Amino acid sequence: MNIYLELLGIASPDSPLDRPLAVTRFRSQSAKSKKTLELTLRQIADMIEGVRAEEKADLPWLKLACFGNERTEHGSLRSNKNMSEISGVELDYDAGTIPPNRARDMLEEARIAGLIYSTPSHRQPSKGNRWRVLLPCSRPYDPAERERLVARVQGVFKGKAAAESFTPSQAFYYGSTEGGTPATTYLADGDYIDHADHLDDGAIGRDGKPYGGKKERDSANDNHHERKSLSEINSVLYDLEYEMWCDGSRDSYLKVLMAVHHETGGSDEGMRLAQEWARQSAKYNERDFRRDWHSFDIESENPVTIASLIPHAPNYQAKKETERRKALLAAFDEDDGQEALITEDEAEAAAKPENTLVMLTPDDCDIGSHNPYVIKGLCGSGETMTIVGAPGVGKSALAARLAYAVAQGETVQGMRTRQGKVFYIACENETDMKRRVKALRDRHGPAGDFHLVLNGGGNLKKGTPYLRTLLEEIKRQRPALAVIDTFAAAMPGFEENSSEGMGQAIAVAKSLVRYGAAVIIVHHDTKAGDGLPRGHSSLNGIVDINLALRRNEDGIITGECSKNRSGKSHEQIIAYENQVVELGIDQDGDAITTVICDEILGDRRHDAPPISGNPAKAFEILQSIAGDRSTVAFESWRAAAMDSDWLASLDKPDTRRKTFRRAKEELEKRGWIKITEKGVRLTDPSRTRFSAEDFDDEPPRNSSHNREDLS
Repeated sequence: MNIYLELLGIASPDSPLDRPLAVTRFRSQSAKSKKTLELTLRQIADMIEGVRAEEKADLPWLKLACFGNERTEHGSLRSNKNMSEISGVELDYDAGTIPPNRARDMLEEARIAGLIYSTPSHRQPSKGNRWRVLLPCSRPYDPAERERLVARVQGVFKGKAAAESFTPSQAFYYGSTEGGTPATTYLADGDYIDHADHLDDGAIGRDGKPYGGKKERDSANDNHHERKSLSEINSVLYDLEYEMWCDGSRDSYLKVLMAVHHETGGSDEGMRLAQEWARQSAKYNERDFRRDWHSFDIESENPVTIASLIPHAPNYQAKKETERRKALLAAFDEDDGQEALITEDEAEAAAKPENTLVMLTPDDCDIGSHNPYVIKGLCGSGETMTIVGAPGVGKSALAARLAYAVAQGETVQGMRTRQGKVFYIACENETDMKRRVKALRDRHGPAGDFHLVLNGGGNLKKGTPYLRTLLEEIKRQRPALAVIDTFAAAMPGFEENSSEGMGQAIAVAKSLVRYGAAVIIVHHDTKAGDGLPRGHSSLNGIVDINLALRRNEDGIITGECSKNRSGKSHEQIIAYENQVVELGIDQDGDAITTVICDEILGDRRHDAPPISGNPAKAFEILQSIAGDRSTVAFESWRAAAMDSDWLASLDKPDTRRKTFRRAKEELEKRGWIKITEKGVRLTDPSRTRFSAEDFDDEPPRNSSHNREDLS
């Protein structure tokens, strides 16, 4: 186990959301070509949200399975016969009644992990809720096992998933289309679907009837003998490891399998536990393992038991105590018996095996291994970011706005966000933070995944029950973002100017990212106002992003990154004003107010260049058909653009579509428009209209060098 996490009372991050899965990607429905990738569910979510096409037929397909090279008579590689193994299961939902965020909650209530993503037809007129769910397995399975796993999930959704979900080789589209609902992903944490035997009783088959896939011998042997818990068996096997596994004999190998088989009645859970240990033996072979396991006789008169193994390891207790003593010395301070945090570097070193030399060729450096973004171009999963500035500049107002946007999955400051749960840990001014969150809800609508975490002040210190509870919730709920507001209030009294004091504070902050969350730390800058975090320089050295805020003469707060491993640095990416908002009146009749971040987009951004060329022409057409409205149907805008002189002069229809698409995406990126379920919204309808003289008249390129990245 990683000692760094053990000190905080948390197990190593082994979530199904982080396990690489075999994913086959087909370029189109014909499936005449394929590519197999190793991706985690978090990486798959990022991939899904990043794919766009003009029409549904242009979207790629995915399948949690591996396929061979045998083609059908039509040349397709996707067939039941050609599927060699599965790494998970997929279900399609188009019944319309269950929203995807509720589906995520249903998975978590069932204690299973999965990824839900919306389809382009989601919430479109007369369509209702449309989404798909991907659920990982703990290991590869034969395709014949898929039906019973799908039946488990069908039971979770009360039989409402589409029947074609049971088709073994059925794959599904993923991504967004022009005019469709943008793909949104939702991650549910829990166990692997193949571990969820508790769902068998409620499993539903393809015919809508109860599915009888549970092994008969589980029920036939329920009362065969008094069973030991899996944790008890695992604990003893750990102690026996020294004698039983390290001698490498086939006899020891089989005896341990027999003992686990007997103690668990040959159950699926017992087989999984035995296999985990069997893999550590030189005698392990997966095919032989399954054959051996199913050959054992449950009714044997002289079974091998866990107790019968212990005499064969007479020295295990002494060796166990020696090892545990070493771990104890590493984890605890001998002088006062209190837990002592070690530095991050020491923790990382302790978690690595001795042989850490890894060499990669350029072909090995696959882009699929990158961290998914949380706020695109600003911070990603597992990264730490500081927001610094002078007192009163509005650091908390900005942090709250960024966090609220992540909880909604909405664009903020012209940057896309990946929707997920947010833990905003308020360490000071809790009353005002509650007011600020209310004001954000009034301004931007509800955000069920935003959680204001109170009582953080002074409690984010090593060894506190508060920190342990917080880490347990982060492990359980897997938020996309956690915010500490402010660093000084979270850990008052720590020596921020010393390397030791700052090191302990950093260790606490970095512990929050271990389960994939990005962490934003609200902190003061130096007295010199140089845009660096106050205190020891190790803080700026360890964070991935430092966003420095400054107020200009016009009262506009701008922000640029003095350090940014995920995007641009030393370039303005933030512009906003602090807006005072009235929420009501108190008992004396005085206004109750708070301050929120009022984003500045377009021309009012300091040093922000105005749009020109094709984006400006597309925006002028949008304004002309919008009139006094702030939202226009997407199809109306696109039709007007296609009929305009701007695009009608281009020869090829494909060129016109691509030119419009590029212009639309640039306007989205710059924050001039926002595409929602209701249509295209002008983010600032009062913006001055453009005239023809403002446009760059250079015609759009018609060359083919950009076609591949648009296909």
